[in-house]
Amino acid sequence: MPGLKSCRMWRRIAMPLAACLLCAVLLVSPVAAQGGFTVDVWTNKGGNGQNASGGSFGVNDQIVVYVQASHDCLASITYAAAGKQAELAYQGPLQAGKPMTMTPTVAGTELLGSWILVVEAWTNTSFASDSVTFTVGNAVPAGVPPALTPDAATALDSLKALKMSQGAMAVDLSLDVDRDGKVTADDARLILTWAVQ
Repeated sequence: MPGLKSCRMWRRIAMPLAACLLCAVLLVSPVAAQGGFTVDVWTNKGGNGQNASGGSFGVNDQIVVYVQASHDCLASITYAAAGKQAELAYQGPLQAGKPMTMTPTVAGTELLGSWILVVEAWTNTSFASDSVTFTVGNAVPAGVPPALTPDAATALDSLKALKMSQGAMAVDLSLDVDRDGKVTADDARLILTWAVQ
């Protein structure tokens, strides 16, 4: 019977089609549940928000780094001194809304210079990242202008710092971003890194 055959054929098509639609709904729903997934890293001297500066520390200051995610996730945290290769600081889970704290295990004198921490985090369906920069140096002498900040850095500032390090231009200590009391090629490299972020 033609009517019965077409009914059976429809059932053969409809059942797998319904199963596919159900799978699609189940796969899409976690994405909606995890909308707005974010991760933030900052220090006890600032840096909340995306890619912000975490401030400047003296060699005797306590440095605390905080990392927080909006959802349960896995994260990888790396750190690097200016111009150096990044090293892994942590890899593992982060709990939603619960800040994780990290403190350096070496003396501040071993941390002189500029640093960047990068956090990359992911759930089953989302990815987020953030970074924070901070400097560790000696106390800044009175009258020295504040160092250039990562969000204000330009390629021209980097070129100026390079010329200052070569003695081709008068030194402006506001470009001493690693706060070591002089403008060097390391400052120029760090400023360029900030400028192109």
